[in-house]
Amino acid sequence: MSTTTKRKHLAEIEKLHNKGLSTRQISQLVGITPQSVWSNLQLISAESKNIEQFQVDLPKHLSKIIAKLVNQLHQVDLDKVTPYQLVGMISLLIDKQRLITGQSTSNQAVLFNIVESACKPTSFVENALSSDNPLPTPSPSEVVEKELARG
Repeated sequence: MSTTTKRKHLAEIEKLHNKGLSTRQISQLVGITPQSVWSNLQLISAESKNIEQFQVDLPKHLSKIIAKLVNQLHQVDLDKVTPYQLVGMISLLIDKQRLITGQSTSNQAVLFNIVESACKPTSFVENALSSDNPLPTPSPSEVVEKELARG
């Protein structure tokens, strides 16, 4: 039996099982022995348990990855990765970790917007640099308040 055929059988067996059909009924509909249906249901059950465990463990694994990235910031070859990219990776991982654990991600989006704004030239910065009378630079708290109002 090819891998594609086996996947189709697994999907069909799972669907029929979830509808409440017996092993014998499924075997007749799919065209395989009841023993094969039972074996496939055991495989499906084991895969489901693995997926559930992966989902439980994922936030812990993301925390480890985030910690490694933060700890290695001083070792980064800035010719290959910019600080902006590093902050983006860390923010993305934190955002996904919070999403998986059911926590709010909106404050992470605000943080990312602040970092993004700081790393990209804006019309404010361009005007300040090109003007004979530069505009006053906003304080960090003013930038945060502006981003929170925007977000």
